[in-house]
Amino acid sequence: MPFGMGFRVSDSFDEAPGSSSGTTVIQPDSIAGLTQWYKSDVGVTGTTKVTAWADQSGEGNGLVEFDGGTGADVALNDIGGIDFVQTFNAVVGEGVHLQDVALSAAAQPDGGTQLHFFAVVNQTSGGGQVFFNWTNSVAGTPGLSLLSQPGEAIIRIHHGAGFENVISPTDSWLLSETVIVECEIDLSLGTSDEVKLTINDFEQTTSAVTATTFNTPGDGFVLGAQDENADNTDSTASAEIIVYNGKVLTSGERAGILNYLSDKYSITLGA
Repeated sequence: MPFGMGFRVSDSFDEAPGSSSGTTVIQPDSIAGLTQWYKSDVGVTGTTKVTAWADQSGEGNGLVEFDGGTGADVALNDIGGIDFVQTFNAVVGEGVHLQDVALSAAAQPDGGTQLHFFAVVNQTSGGGQVFFNWTNSVAGTPGLSLLSQPGEAIIRIHHGAGFENVISPTDSWLLSETVIVECEIDLSLGTSDEVKLTINDFEQTTSAVTATTFNTPGDGFVLGAQDENADNTDSTASAEIIVYNGKVLTSGERAGILNYLSDKYSITLGA
């Protein structure tokens, strides 16, 4: 499909994907509450060895390289004509990933209830046990993991002494496609609608959770590993990441962001 010709998403989860061709494209930084925004066409330092990925949200939450020792360097790789920031599988504790160990206060979901997340990802490279973690320096104690264990648990909410896997979709979309993944979390609802997840605007079946807040994960964000110690570093490929912390978007706002990503990456929504 030609660039910019993907179907537009409607402004409601309840309408058929792609049913509204007139929904506006919205730039992420025009919506209040943007706390993290990384895109591979701006702010990436390095190519065969990526050492930093600048935050475009205005919150100053740039990511920098953590080198655990023997793992392959983070790289900027072309997959299907799109640049992806890619991490690679490695021995536990020796991988290389990107992180920010001191997120701005606005970006920390510590004890919070709401978060809205979008990412353009590709699994051609395989792997990917852990993609995105709000975490701390203590191994294995994240507060929120998104896209962990593809094909099994896409969202993992950590609370109290344990965690809940929220969704287990089929893994066919992970094989070779570039997709838009959207996650909306509102733990304050107390209903089965607390967590919604779409892949290219197809809503997935999610289960209700008992958590009322996220674990307090400290003040870090890790891309491509379980925590800041390079535990469980895995293969990830991300072209763009957009995070709104402490809020969920309106139906019109989420549609505008999906249309922005669809147009930019020529991804057909609802397909």
